[in-house]
Amino acid sequence: MLGKGHAEYLSLKHVVENSVSQCDGYVKVTGRYALKGFDEVLANISDGAKAVFQSSEPMWQIREGVVRSEVVGFKRETFEQLFQGQDESVGKPMEYVLRRRGDWMVENGFEVDFFPELEILQENVKDGGGRSIPNL
Repeated sequence: MLGKGHAEYLSLKHVVENSVSQCDGYVKVTGRYALKGFDEVLANISDGAKAVFQSSEPMWQIREGVVRSEVVGFKRETFEQLFQGQDESVGKPMEYVLRRRGDWMVENGFEVDFFPELEILQENVKDGGGRSIPNL
């Protein structure tokens, strides 16, 4: 069993490989969220960033060794580096893999950026753990 993260990886891979416009950059947003002012947020992301992670508290991690993954930006050329290898059955969910790959990118001189705190448009939205959250 590879888990929900693997299915998400396959969906993203399909988009990257079959994108009509052959975009250079992509953003994955978990489907339950609509974000306020996201066009402006995107306009302020560094063009050189190879990956963009969430910055809402706790910044850069949920708990030791993982990073939040509701919103992740990436360049076409870093897609496989970031997402490939997810397998929840062996303790490697998306959040774990993204953290390890993000750390590797920073250590190896890749430019990494962070989204500002992102406001959710809807009220009383719950995260994957069932907690109400106002932002990401």
